[in-house]
Amino acid sequence: MPPVLPLPIYSHETLAALSAPDLIALIVRDQNRVTREVIDACVARADEFLPIFETMVNDDRLWQDEVIPDTAFWLVFHPLMILGFIAHDAAGQLLLQFQRKLAHLDDFERDEWCARYWPSWYANKSPAIVAELRELAVDLSVKNYLGDTAMEAVLALAYRTGPTALENTLDWIATVIQTDTAASDELRQVWAGYLRDFPRPRHRAVIESLLPLVPEDEAEYVADDIDDAFARGEDQPYVTDWSDPSEFYTAEALANRQQMHEAMNEDDTLFDSEDLDTPYNSIAEPYRRDKPKIGRNDPCHCGSGKKYKKCHWSIDEM
Repeated sequence: MPPVLPLPIYSHETLAALSAPDLIALIVRDQNRVTREVIDACVARADEFLPIFETMVNDDRLWQDEVIPDTAFWLVFHPLMILGFIAHDAAGQLLLQFQRKLAHLDDFERDEWCARYWPSWYANKSPAIVAELRELAVDLSVKNYLGDTAMEAVLALAYRTGPTALENTLDWIATVIQTDTAASDELRQVWAGYLRDFPRPRHRAVIESLLPLVPEDEAEYVADDIDDAFARGEDQPYVTDWSDPSEFYTAEALANRQQMHEAMNEDDTLFDSEDLDTPYNSIAEPYRRDKPKIGRNDPCHCGSGKKYKKCHWSIDEM
């Protein structure tokens, strides 16, 4: 097993004395070893970091197509974490900008890392953000599975808000399925999957109206799944099982992540931290994947209408 380097240690006084660009430089340097103390130092100075993040979201170097270098990866992921910890609507707006940027790229690795956190990142923002998340969820110009992460966040936040918000959101999803005929068959089936997770008799006809779109060899399985959901009559709130951002920065998580990266022989020398000419370092040329991968939030390849992570993912990983 590769050795684990000691985590960097910064005192509260040291971090407090650093400028905002200097803290960004720490993120560039430490990458997968950034500690919660650094993140908290950035959160505490939100007014300084929000303009920097707004500049970053518009910097093309961070949004090169397909898989990108480690430097750019962490210069998006850690700021998203910081924005998630900031309980401010301006941070919510920046989260939306980052999410829209991701939604138009083919960046499987970053999509997968972010997918589990979107509901958590939005959870401390005002309810006003939900309307814009709804717009993103049904924006057919973005990739299906990233639009669906927005839908998942909308439903998760409604569940957290209370019964009235949940029922209104379920009715909205049912309406979208019926009226948004431009959406792909796969995407509408994924949306219907949420209605199966929260079975309401008033929505059953909407769910069953999509059965003719299911591949013939899967139709019986999907019909049985619908019958089981309504016979059970209980909510299966899968969307509420989101990851806690705080756990990302525990000592154990940091050590495990470093071991994983070392084992993959990742090159952590993609930058020179002394060449800081903006709040972050220059970005190297991207590595490009030979072939696309299926994401856990994509519709399952079997045609069931479920997300891959809720259908064949566990089987394929065996």
